Amino acid sequence: MPQSPRGTAFLRALAPVGMACLFVILTATFHQGSEVFQLNKDEGYNWAKARLVADGHELYDEIWSDQPPGLTWLLVGWSRLAGRGVPEARLFALL
Repeated sequence: MPQSPRGTAFLRALAPVGMACLFVILTATFHQGSEVFQLNKDEGYNWAKARLVADGHELYDEIWSDQPPGLTWLLVGWSRLAGRGVPEARLFALL
């Protein structure tokens, strides 16, 4: 079996990354912020916790949560990049 050139192998290795980037671009382009969709019943709680943490309140001290802090801190970081509104948080959850 003949060996493929290095460039072809490199492109094959990048194909999954390219598909993921294409998915993110298409999702961000066609996401309708006015559409209502519900991922789970805790969507609003997580958004509110992230807003409070971003405003300087201490998680687990001033804000009660029975969940690990990972999603809250990811939402805080996302809100600093994309904005603090509900549509931006929903886009993050969708992605």
